[in-house]
Amino acid sequence: ALRGLATPYRLGYLAGPWIESIDIIKGMGSVVNGYESISGQVNVRLKEPDKAERLLFNAYANDLGKFDLNLNLATPLSKKVSTTLLLHTDHLGRRVDRNKDGFLDLPLATQYNVFNKWKYLSGKRLVTEIGLGALRETRQGGQLGYREGQPQPGPHYGITQETDRYTGYAKTSYTWPGRPYQSLGLLLSGTSHDFTSRYGVRTYDGTQRTGFGTLLFQSIIGTTAHTYRAGLSYLHDDYREVFRTGFAPINETPEQRRARENFTRLERVPGAFAEYTYQNARNLTVVGGLRLDRHNLYGWFLTPRLNVKFDPAKNTVLRLAAGRGFRTANPIAENAGMLVSSREFVISPVLRPETAW
Repeated sequence: ALRGLATPYRLGYLAGPWIESIDIIKGMGSVVNGYESISGQVNVRLKEPDKAERLLFNAYANDLGKFDLNLNLATPLSKKVSTTLLLHTDHLGRRVDRNKDGFLDLPLATQYNVFNKWKYLSGKRLVTEIGLGALRETRQGGQLGYREGQPQPGPHYGITQETDRYTGYAKTSYTWPGRPYQSLGLLLSGTSHDFTSRYGVRTYDGTQRTGFGTLLFQSIIGTTAHTYRAGLSYLHDDYREVFRTGFAPINETPEQRRARENFTRLERVPGAFAEYTYQNARNLTVVGGLRLDRHNLYGWFLTPRLNVKFDPAKNTVLRLAAGRGFRTANPIAENAGMLVSSREFVISPVLRPETAW
């Protein structure tokens, strides 16, 4: 979920008390998770409705004027249905300038964040999980004397940002009776991300609408030492960005200005994948995968992956990871920190995706 226009803040949109665990994969990850990972993958698991604390309240404050409040509520509604409500807010309202340079050391910020998960366990074969989240965040930075709403350019340089983010997902898996190793799963997720921001006279606004679906089948070949996964996926990414510098070249037509200031990209990517895993139950794991995707803008992409883990001794682990990955860049969002400078941004209108072996 934390990709695209949300890249600059990543885990800042997830509260610590919500997290059950974080899995970090070094190198090439599984082809099941997509074609984007090149240097690694991060999987964040939020607390499960049927296992989380019934009540958890957490409060934090420091001398910078920052405070955090967290409230987790979980309850079983029946033997098969459980739910958890995760609430978070944080606020930094004190203007801190410890190095006396006239600029805020930390941006003033307020965030409201809520996430609700529901889980259904049939008891034998069917598991369904649904999650919905909403976030509202405001930020203000710049010079110590700047106040929101002051005209730019003005006596004080200021930065403001407002973000509204909505997420949702649904996971369903069916396990064959008498075959705990064989299952069929469907994963659906969606994200709506909107923000407006101002850096002095510059403005940068953006929207992202992302939908992702995966149908996954898993079984074995002979014994559980040999397992395989295969499936289909579909990614829909709709980006709309508007970047205005506050200045216009002489003799620029309205059409030229719109073309210079507006960046839109619609990606539709159907794909198929297969992955084989060998585990000898002692010291060797081999995972090999291959996926093929058809990108509406860039054509066909073939993504092979290989991961090997070998434990030659009790306290020694050897790993080998190799493969290919690609991703489409969002140059402005991924370099938002540079917007505070007076440098001119020149972005090629025909960007190619980043590809690496």
